[in-house]
Amino acid sequence: MKSRDRRHLCPSLAHQSVSQAQHCRAAHTLLALHASIPKHRRRGGGWRSRAMARVEAVVVCLLVLAMDAAAGVLGIHAEKAQSQGRHLRILFIECRQPVRRAYELGIAAAAVLAASHAIANAAGGCACSCSGDKLRRASPNRQMASFALVLTWMVLVVGLALLVLGALPNRKHKLADCGVARHRFLSIGGVLCFAHALFCVVYYASASAAAREERCAAPHG
Repeated sequence: MKSRDRRHLCPSLAHQSVSQAQHCRAAHTLLALHASIPKHRRRGGGWRSRAMARVEAVVVCLLVLAMDAAAGVLGIHAEKAQSQGRHLRILFIECRQPVRRAYELGIAAAAVLAASHAIANAAGGCACSCSGDKLRRASPNRQMASFALVLTWMVLVVGLALLVLGALPNRKHKLADCGVARHRFLSIGGVLCFAHALFCVVYYASASAAAREERCAAPHG
């Protein structure tokens, strides 16, 4: 309630009796309590929003870790399945019997890795500072997020390339396929999936911390 409303409820004390003065003090107390309730509610709402943000961060990190770990395991199992087929290697040329199971596992690993990357980037938002001056002026969390984002893209490109190149020769139904040796492409791609999980978690945690800092530093209207 505004100050003019208080003056209307409590006129000058010089024209009041003792009873009226007591009623006026009680009215002031009630008005003060009423004015303080929204502040407590806002503080409680802020605490709940921070708690929800922490829960969301934990869920996203666990989801990305689980998906990248699954992609890594699929890639390693694809390499094991491929090694069960017959093959002959002469220098850099290798003739290998296609293994359909290795193709399916390798493509599945690549798909899960790509999905994990999409989720991490969508949850973390755009954290890359394109200009050098803007990056130097950014907070340490924003700089870390930009650095980790670049690493996640690099690992993604290399990992996807290895998984796809290692899996594609196994899609054929010929007795043998000869070409440049692609030894351990699938297993190396699987190991890169675990590295991708680490960089994604660092990126998301840094981007979330930077976003909180920017919200706190922004002027309130």
